[in-house]
Amino acid sequence: MKFFFNKKTKFKTKIINIILFLIFISIINYFFNLKYFINIFTDPINIFLNKSYSKFNNLIDINHINNDLKKQNKYLYHQLLKKEYDLIQLKKIKHDNQKLKELLNIPILTKPYTKKIFAEKLQINFDFYSDEILINKGSIHNIHEGQLVINNFGLVGQVIHTNKLTSRVRLICSNKSFISIQSNNSNIKFVIKGNGCKSDLISEILPKNINIKKGDILVISALYNNILQEYPVAIVTLTTNDYLKSRGLNYINASPLFKISELKYLLLIS
Repeated sequence: MKFFFNKKTKFKTKIINIILFLIFISIINYFFNLKYFINIFTDPINIFLNKSYSKFNNLIDINHINNDLKKQNKYLYHQLLKKEYDLIQLKKIKHDNQKLKELLNIPILTKPYTKKIFAEKLQINFDFYSDEILINKGSIHNIHEGQLVINNFGLVGQVIHTNKLTSRVRLICSNKSFISIQSNNSNIKFVIKGNGCKSDLISEILPKNINIKKGDILVISALYNNILQEYPVAIVTLTTNDYLKSRGLNYINASPLFKISELKYLLLIS
């Protein structure tokens, strides 16, 4: 090869040498099929290169597919969250409608002379009075102090203070609450007092022969202009034993018919 392409060789000589070399290669290829031998040598290289290229292309395709799948999963996840949120909202509306329907079915609403205002307990309250709640109606809604507050279970409390947009309600379990009641099994009227919202209501000292037992429902007696007469207040949880009765100490404990944590929709009566 050095002889053919020596720098000192003249240009014409180089051309002649190249032509002779090509003729020589052609003759050998004619008799020995050089292409076959060249293919034998180059095929493994082609296969290796093609495998590498295919793997590289596959990696690129897989990366694109993964990116597309991630985008689709993110979109579907957001859609799923949205649907779950809508479902929760729908269940909430259904639950709220059921509670409002129960309020509308309270028998007291059939009395034509009663003034009725729907209200909602404010769930976030920065005051620390566990025996009071705040509602979303105030003086501009014709709320006034002394107004009775009920729900579909029974008496809840009484309005003790009003602002323009909100009002404060003292619950019947407050130790400042006194309610005139009677048992649904007796016409004897007596007073029951709040004992803190973590404890039962407790009655005044009662006559020995009063007919009250555990599980009886205590209702409002004929007070408050008879608006809520015989509306439920509490359920008897404890009665005095015979030993205390013999000493003239007869009283009962009772539990309100509502749970503070479950209070939401309320009805104000006047």
